[in-house]
Amino acid sequence: MKKVFITGAARGVGRLLALRLVDRADVVGVDSVRWEGHPGEIHFVQVDPGRRQIEEILREERPDTILHCGLLQDFQASDAQRYDFNLLGTKQLLDLAEHLSVERVLVLSTAMVYGAFADNALALSEDAPRLASRDRTSLRDLVEADYLAEAFCWRVPTIRTLVLRPVHVLGPSCENVFAQYLRLPTVPTVAGFDPMLQCMHEDDLVAAILLALEKNLRGVFNVAGPGAVSLQTVIREVGSAQISLPESLLRFAIPRLGALANFVFPSVLIDYLKFSLLVSGARFEDASGFRCLYDLEETFHGVVRT
Repeated sequence: MKKVFITGAARGVGRLLALRLVDRADVVGVDSVRWEGHPGEIHFVQVDPGRRQIEEILREERPDTILHCGLLQDFQASDAQRYDFNLLGTKQLLDLAEHLSVERVLVLSTAMVYGAFADNALALSEDAPRLASRDRTSLRDLVEADYLAEAFCWRVPTIRTLVLRPVHVLGPSCENVFAQYLRLPTVPTVAGFDPMLQCMHEDDLVAAILLALEKNLRGVFNVAGPGAVSLQTVIREVGSAQISLPESLLRFAIPRLGALANFVFPSVLIDYLKFSLLVSGARFEDASGFRCLYDLEETFHGVVRT
């Protein structure tokens, strides 16, 4: 890599990647929020929600690698705003990558696209259907952006395109909806349900991305953590209290609890608190040799309470 363009560069995994890559390549980062005190070696631009500015920066900078880490996976924005940003923004980025003959593209998706259902298989492979939006249209932007990226991977063989679907990512930098949910002083769960889930440390995901780039991987890969545990175990390990509520009461209470903590936990995600969503990371591990450095205990301790 000579020049890397990173979306979502001011937050979470995008920011960690920018900091890790600054000694290896020229880094151009964009985000819709400010990045105070970013290293001078990183050319960072705060962009508005419109897509014209992104196009101008790409045409001027001409990166050889695009890392699309800017998909909105929180729910502060409306469904329409998230659909425009995630789906239309991803389409524009991929179209520009093809037009500018970029060498490599990575799209950071999420394992949530498979959906949480009572009849889910124990270890979903990358070939499993992405059903998250089957009954929940609020998740269609993430699902359709994932489909778009996978189709681009095979439609444009001249660009090495990689789509990664990590499990729940936790760590001091993470502000995704699941991390914020776990930071609640009292974490509500659905009475009678204790699903199994997978988590991984943010540093492990960054290492997985860098390894995938180093190995020149192409295609779609799940990225799984060091194991699976129950939701109640996760809550206990991060040090939060738990309260079990009937589902009807939880659907009423959780938006209000989120408002008190200044984040949005939409009722559409309650299914992920009821049913297990477990994916197989074997394909990625075989292709890259990736192994998590952080075990589950270290991963849970990385959830900084705010």
